[in-house]
Amino acid sequence: MIHRHIKPFLGVEESKIVTKILILDNDREMQVLLKVGLEREGYSPVIAADHLNALQTLPTGQYSLFIFRAETSFDAAWEFYCALKSNPALPTTGVLMLLRYPMFTEENANKLRQLLKNGDEYMNYPYIMTELLGRVRNVWDQYGHPLPKGE
Repeated sequence: MIHRHIKPFLGVEESKIVTKILILDNDREMQVLLKVGLEREGYSPVIAADHLNALQTLPTGQYSLFIFRAETSFDAAWEFYCALKSNPALPTTGVLMLLRYPMFTEENANKLRQLLKNGDEYMNYPYIMTELLGRVRNVWDQYGHPLPKGE
């Protein structure tokens, strides 16, 4: 909300606000649900074909947020997250990691605390769309992106 009020003072033109979100989820049904839910909120979601496509597409600077679902294990998801955060071309790209695996170890809890300190978020899968949208707005705000106009 606050970004809508300060935007005119920052000289940001409405048409230049980046509201694109890259989504990596291999489940076609979830892709559609995420796309529709995010579009209703005024975001511009794009579906990535696979992990390699996401890693090649994200550094273009066109995306304010990357949502991905861990497909194999927490360790693989964490490694992918670390690869994203170590990329100097992505300083203002937030991450929302969707997890479906039990992760009740102290080591994993420490990693998730670091993710949250970075301004990013995670959610356990399956999730409720309203909660996911709240997490998206939280990451969006953490990275200082102006909020899009929703329906």
